[in-house]
Amino acid sequence: MWINIQRDVLAKTFRSLSCEPWSLLSRVSQLGFDRPLAMLHREVNKKEGTIPPRLHFSTMDNDTFSILNTTLYKETTTDLNPSVEYFEDGWNFTIVDTKVSGLIDRFEESIHFSLKIQPAFDSTYPWVTVQLAHPGSNMTYFSDKDYGNQYQFLPGHIVQIRYKPIRYNMIAPPEEENIVYNSLQRIRNFFGFGVQVEDLTYETTIEHMPPTQNFSLSPFETLLIIRPKSDIESTQFLQEAPIIQDTLSKIGGLVSLVGSILVFLFGMNLVSPWGIVASIPWFRQRIARSLAKAYGNESGHSDGPFIVGNDQIGLLDEKMQAMTQGQQILLLKERLDELEAVLRDFYLDGSIFEDYARTAKSKDQ
Repeated sequence: MWINIQRDVLAKTFRSLSCEPWSLLSRVSQLGFDRPLAMLHREVNKKEGTIPPRLHFSTMDNDTFSILNTTLYKETTTDLNPSVEYFEDGWNFTIVDTKVSGLIDRFEESIHFSLKIQPAFDSTYPWVTVQLAHPGSNMTYFSDKDYGNQYQFLPGHIVQIRYKPIRYNMIAPPEEENIVYNSLQRIRNFFGFGVQVEDLTYETTIEHMPPTQNFSLSPFETLLIIRPKSDIESTQFLQEAPIIQDTLSKIGGLVSLVGSILVFLFGMNLVSPWGIVASIPWFRQRIARSLAKAYGNESGHSDGPFIVGNDQIGLLDEKMQAMTQGQQILLLKERLDELEAVLRDFYLDGSIFEDYARTAKSKDQ
């Protein structure tokens, strides 16, 4: 059996490797997209309460819905039949806005809806589906996370739904069908200008209870109770928005890596402390005059370091040929001193050699 399993695994592997080259490149380009994101979680205590959800009711048959009465239980008051915004569309019924800014759980605030669901004459499925959505979301759009907030209840019962608001923040995905927009959006995301999208939803639970002796309901009536789970609102960042600092750090890391590889393979370039500014003629002349003042000697014979071309190595120019042997030795001494001064001032740290002569003499003694 183990041999058969190994044979099947190898066959699948070879079939996947024998796919078209473009398909293989596409799979390679998607590497890393399935890695888990580092989710950031934050919870805020809403002292003013949490906003109740929008309710959408539907049935399999052409049933009719109506609100018999509504009661809002606040900390110190009870509001009978507060203003509620709703609309009907065939066998769909939606409570759009309860006109309540927030319900506070520590005061056991809640909204009670007395609903009447009149079944159609030929109704065969008496269950009612209720779907919860955040009032801040689009009326015509339900988030994928809202599908977990769908419940079914049977009329003639007490139904209590408790909720906790959740805000999901993520980077807006580009439109895959538009290649131009897709490329531009990816570039914008890379440079830290991606569109941040907030997805609003709820974490909910439902209790389905029969009526009590002291509180009776007809088979077509339902008491729906909306209560918060707590006064906590959760915010989750599924993917942080890239910022320009992150992009610059990634570019800097890439440049450093490529530069290190090039140095390892081909060696370093010539070291220059001057930078690109020194290549501009006006700045170059000013730098040259400053160097002439710093290292020049009116009574000397040297024209400065690093001026001998490759074709002049080992040759005496006309100026040196006209010098005496002592002047030539003095010229050589000036050239060495200038070279040492330039190396010390711009290239090498010679502080370690300050006590070199004294240490060498004491060693000889």
